[in-house]
Order: sequence, then structure tokens, then C-alpha cells
Amino acid sequence: MDELRSFGVDAEALVSAMSEPVSDSEPEDDLVTWLRLRLDERERHLEHSASACDDPHHISDPQWKAVIVAGRKLLALYEANQDITVPPLALVVLDEAVQVFAEAFADQPGYREEWRPE
Repeated sequence: MDELRSFGVDAEALVSAMSEPVSDSEPEDDLVTWLRLRLDERERHLEHSASACDDPHHISDPQWKAVIVAGRKLLALYEANQDITVPPLALVVLDEAVQVFAEAFADQPGYREEWRPE
């Protein structure tokens, strides 16, 4: 824990937040579930979107598909490392990576400011 404090991380708060159970009645209470739902929504949107966009800054379907795949891999990595003993700093970095990825969806309903990376 001292190693985490040296990086300015409130380790006790992080461990406490990461160990809180997810409520079945409120599935969007945890960031991972919320983010997975956003990725699912984006994927459904891509599947139903048949129109082309002339905006050169618009993210194309293949780009969004790659973002969705990357997000799912990140979430799988995050979840796979919750049940094993890994260095605390690795968990902090992984948690922050999920927060940073989710921040791209911050304009979506249900996003919580407490999920925003510091």
C-alpha cells in the first residue's frame, strides 16, 4: 500500500471501491457493467446502420468495431485479474485504464462523475 501512496493513489479507497459487490437490481451501478452495455449498444447500432457518412472525421464502422473489440478485451483482462493475486499497482493501473476508456462514453446516460479518472 505504501508503494501506491508514493504515486498519490488512495489505496484504501481503491481497494474498498473495487471490493464492493455489484447489485443485481441495479446492473449499471458498476463501471464495467455500464461500459459493457455501452459497447453492446454501439455494436447493435453498427449492425443496423447501413448508411454511409461523408464526414472525414466520422469514425467508420471498421474503426468502431476495433474500438468495441479493444474495449471488450480490456474488460475481460480487468475481470480476469480480479480473482487472482496480482501486485496492487497493477490493479490500480488496470482500473485506471478502464476509467480512461469509459471516459470516451462520458456523454452517455448513466455515466457517473466518480468514474472519471483523476
